[in-house]
Amino acid sequence: MCKIPDEVSADLVEAVKEMTAAIMAEIISDDQNYAVDGAVIRCDNMSEEPVVIKYENGKLKMSVAGAEISKEVTEGEYEEGYEETYEAGEEVIRTLSAVHATNQTSNGLAFATVSDSICLRDKEENGLEEEASIISTGNCKILRESDILDIETRKEKAKLFGTCYCLMKPVIEWTNPICVENLAGLHEDNFTAAGAGRILDEPTYCPIQEHHKTMEWDTVNGKREGLTRYSKLLCIRGGVITIKWSGQSQDGENPYNRALSIGEFKARYELFISNLINEYDIQMTTEQIGKIIYVETNGKGFDTIGRLFIRFEVHKFFEYIDPEKLEKAKKYLKTLSGGYEGHQIKYGDEFINLHPTGTEADSDLQYLALQYAKAIDREAAYRAISMGVGQVMGDNYAIIGFSSAEEMYNEMSAFYENQIEAMICYIKKLGLDQGTVKELIKGYNGPANVDEYLEKYDDAEW
Repeated sequence: MCKIPDEVSADLVEAVKEMTAAIMAEIISDDQNYAVDGAVIRCDNMSEEPVVIKYENGKLKMSVAGAEISKEVTEGEYEEGYEETYEAGEEVIRTLSAVHATNQTSNGLAFATVSDSICLRDKEENGLEEEASIISTGNCKILRESDILDIETRKEKAKLFGTCYCLMKPVIEWTNPICVENLAGLHEDNFTAAGAGRILDEPTYCPIQEHHKTMEWDTVNGKREGLTRYSKLLCIRGGVITIKWSGQSQDGENPYNRALSIGEFKARYELFISNLINEYDIQMTTEQIGKIIYVETNGKGFDTIGRLFIRFEVHKFFEYIDPEKLEKAKKYLKTLSGGYEGHQIKYGDEFINLHPTGTEADSDLQYLALQYAKAIDREAAYRAISMGVGQVMGDNYAIIGFSSAEEMYNEMSAFYENQIEAMICYIKKLGLDQGTVKELIKGYNGPANVDEYLEKYDDAEW
């Protein structure tokens, strides 16, 4: 590595020191340099291609992106023609949850620390007490023979989150990079007798704590370094996980929203709703429309890991798909009533209730159902889900101005604003704003549970 000659003038050395100090001050003081809750991560061994596992001629074969490996299995364990496809995971799974320094925030978003490295599989399967920060990065393009059974034994999770969920093995902590001063060789103990700085032959990690913001963690564990856009997390399998987006845009907004209190909802979106009421010529007040939107899902437009809040309706999916595909669909999904009740999903070797709680706690099952359905009939799958804070059905995509249900899903997944406008547009197109609040609720949700919704509406303080 090239070194700065010792003969460099003291004036130049001082100028470089001042420049570096200014850069460091800007970086350290800029909160947007730090990753927060909802930061987007990626792995250099992540693949967007589906992983396919199939049984042929006595072997299980796994392929991704043109590469293939195989494993011999016991005769009779699999039927000839067996095949499973694992999508890369289009939903918001490549996000980082900040679970440690939650008492320190930037623009209301909790800072992440180097300790936010626990993957969901380890928590679920190894009894870890720590909260999981990483779900998956999609599909792993590294192929090893042992991976086949690791994925097969976690089949439902792999269908939901991608194969990375089954295979990821991160080291204990993220690694923060060496700081600018170290790269420039400008630490005092690196100066030569002539006073000139030099580039280190073997750069070391910065020992000066002031160059890395620390976050309050808890009273037991003390402090941890804040996670920056330049941090790296190594996977023992060989992947390098990096911060693709810090979770902070220039204005400090985070698109991966969480459920909001009605006070938060009003503070953020009252003016937005008011403008839409004027734009769409809605014959109700901002307060009326705002409360109606909010009580539909109690402010839940996204689930706890930042995915669009959805509910999968099996009977609607059966209605929309090609009749020739119905029998295949029934291998994974059931409806016991033919209506909105009694929906079931294949999980492992048995069928279980698809909507056990009727809340966001069912979100994993809803997305598993969506994954099953997309593999059978993609557009019908998106038509069969209700979406976002207003729970507008995908089948209404044309009414509210989308070219497809999938386009509607993608737009609704971005921001609360898109979900709010979709609901207001739907209300306008059906003329539901022309009567009383009770009539709107009945027209929007049907005659069942009108009194329950109305009670929620009356209790909501705008």
